[in-house]
Amino acid sequence: MSNLKKPFLMGTAVTGATIVASAFLSILTVQAACLNPSPLPTGFAAPCPVFSLSSTTLTQSQTLTLSATPQAGTDYIYTTAYVSQGSTWNPYTLSGNNAYPSYSSALASLTLSSTQLQTLSLGTHYAVVWDWLWDSTAQCYKGPGLNQCNTGTWRVQSAEF
Repeated sequence: MSNLKKPFLMGTAVTGATIVASAFLSILTVQAACLNPSPLPTGFAAPCPVFSLSSTTLTQSQTLTLSATPQAGTDYIYTTAYVSQGSTWNPYTLSGNNAYPSYSSALASLTLSSTQLQTLSLGTHYAVVWDWLWDSTAQCYKGPGLNQCNTGTWRVQSAEF
């Protein structure tokens, strides 16, 4: 290999590695916000490790990403998430792989724009998602929070605007 090609290829490799690392860290940043609310609202399941928000404190001029990552095994994320507005729950569609209609077996996410956030009042808002995890021993799907076949409770996260 000529000496002229070596620095070019090395520089290209370093640039490529930097881009890959940057993209990887961006993904980790979104996933890093998986914190269980404290206290956990009554009647809801802990969100982690499945459901995370890009931020739990933000302004309405920012964006908010909701991410649901399936657990190991056969886990399906319901691609309709809900965000509270007072006593109303507004539906939002998460983008996933549509393994089955309305369900994703891969990362499912949604970014609420600043325009969408501005329709929400100031204060605490809750977001919920649902997933079904296959239990091969019991031969059934189990929802979040309960260790019983064909039932569960919604996973909840909270954000303050």
